[in-house]
Amino acid sequence: MAKGSRALGADLVVPALAAAFALYFFVSTTDLVWEAKANGVVIGTALLVLVALQVARVAWQWRRGEGGMGFAPLVEPREYLGRRLGLVALTAAFIALMPWLGLTLRYGSAWWPRC
Repeated sequence: MAKGSRALGADLVVPALAAAFALYFFVSTTDLVWEAKANGVVIGTALLVLVALQVARVAWQWRRGEGGMGFAPLVEPREYLGRRLGLVALTAAFIALMPWLGLTLRYGSAWWPRC
């Protein structure tokens, strides 16, 4: 990649994760009441439209030769790589524990004392 050109591949990581989240949202709301499904479809569709716009923008820039499909900005500067990986691990742990912890802590849950 020439000096001054951008690493466009790094611009696709968040949209890919957002698309996966939207698809997960569609699947996870199938057995909810229709109001919740409707909200999920509206929010998920809006998210997928934004993902499509970002992918089109990156494809347009790549086609014009404004950058390559590199991922260097995700690992540079190297001194912050440990923090980034720690954040990814923390996020993965939160997602894995969500079935047991729930999305929010509710007042009156089994392990939360009542005042």
